[in-house]
Amino acid sequence: MNNRENLYERTLMIKPDKTPLNAGLWLLSLLLICLASFPAFAENEYLLGGGDTVNITVYDQPDLSTEARISQDDGAITYPLLGNVTIAGLTPEAAGKKIAGLLKAKGILKFPEVTLSVKDYVSQTIPVMGQVNRPG
Repeated sequence: MNNRENLYERTLMIKPDKTPLNAGLWLLSLLLICLASFPAFAENEYLLGGGDTVNITVYDQPDLSTEARISQDDGAITYPLLGNVTIAGLTPEAAGKKIAGLLKAKGILKFPEVTLSVKDYVSQTIPVMGQVNRPG
């Protein structure tokens, strides 16, 4: 009995050192959070402009989901049932909210869920002068 109790007590007292494992998991989690948030941050800071092509998706409404190019002239897109909607100068998130608000205000949908993403970034280009490795 004494040996069994002694073995049991020693087994309970041995605790594996989990510090390296915990630190590794913490660093991995932090890295994944940073990487996952970067593209979303970059797109939400981008201001739409003439020439950009956007994808507009309305949840559960495939007829209202479309792809549109923003006009160079007035910064507007032509959207089904709404006509011309000016979205230049807005972030993709703000443009999606504007379209959702118009769909609701005109009584087309009660609770529209609109997602707008940029397919082609054209309006904000950076000119490069001089020699470049790969022109284009």
